[in-house]
Amino acid sequence: MLDSLLPYIVLNGRIAVFGQISQYGDGGAYEFSNLGYFLMRRLTMRGYVIPDFTNQYEKIDAALNDLSQQQLLKDNLHILQWLATASECLGMLLRGANEGKL
Repeated sequence: MLDSLLPYIVLNGRIAVFGQISQYGDGGAYEFSNLGYFLMRRLTMRGYVIPDFTNQYEKIDAALNDLSQQQLLKDNLHILQWLATASECLGMLLRGANEGKL
């Protein structure tokens, strides 16, 4: 999917990468077919993980709660009874089969 978006990213654009837990179990790495766009458009890609922002949790939580109360933030939750269906939940998480935050 990223390959199809690369032609539309502005010069000196930045790409944030996060949320790849659904790919842990598939054994394959994502391969670019349009890598030349990174060079020609001088793009930067950086990975992020949750612990990078531990010092900002309270600020982020307050901002998200505010957006949610104003109905400007839409969430999609996939709620299961974890202990009753632990193996199903883990499988869904690793396959990316859940719809929304599991």
